[in-house]
Amino acid sequence: MTMLFARKGRWRMAIGQPREAHAKGPGTGAPEARRDASGAPDGNDGAPTAAQRRVVSLCLLAGLVMALSFVEIPAFVPWLKYDPSGAVSLLATIAFGPVPAVAITVVGWLPHLFFDPFGTLIAIVTMACAIAALAGARRLLPGRPGTLVGLGVASVVFVAVALLLNVLITPLYNAMTVQGVLALVVPVLLPFNLVKVGLCDAITLALLVARRRLATRTSDGR
Repeated sequence: MTMLFARKGRWRMAIGQPREAHAKGPGTGAPEARRDASGAPDGNDGAPTAAQRRVVSLCLLAGLVMALSFVEIPAFVPWLKYDPSGAVSLLATIAFGPVPAVAITVVGWLPHLFFDPFGTLIAIVTMACAIAALAGARRLLPGRPGTLVGLGVASVVFVAVALLLNVLITPLYNAMTVQGVLALVVPVLLPFNLVKVGLCDAITLALLVARRRLATRTSDGR
């Protein structure tokens, strides 16, 4: 059936089809709106989404944790070695939250499981506890004060858990008794872990200050 209808002073003709059939769509030469996985219009024109940038950032941080975990500086006794990977985990806690921070810590330390499983377990558990302490403090006290207090609380938790795990686990893979490890707590284990977590805190704060200054310069257009 053919019918005529008026639109803005013009007469148009539709033949046997409703008006909606004449709207441009797929196959008519008009570009269709890009849609994301949920079916909603994307509108990013190929630019990475926030979720994609987050995943890429976490992958890079996990690789950085892995690389820095192999930077081992001997200290005090042969089985104690300092590595700066903890600073990356603390920074990830502040930037992305506790769960992603624990995830990149576990992924970063996975290679060590093949040749030092007990030491790897101690490193992962101590850092996970420090991450939880930092995140909890920042939740209770947001902003810069929460970060500073959180780093302090995380340091105390880190040292306490590290001492406990060293006493419990070190005799399992080292030719030492529990009494022998306890004798090393004050002269060796305590100062080593204090220095280790103190350096991690210092590196984390330095990176936060550098990031804040960079963000300020970027916003000022300099």
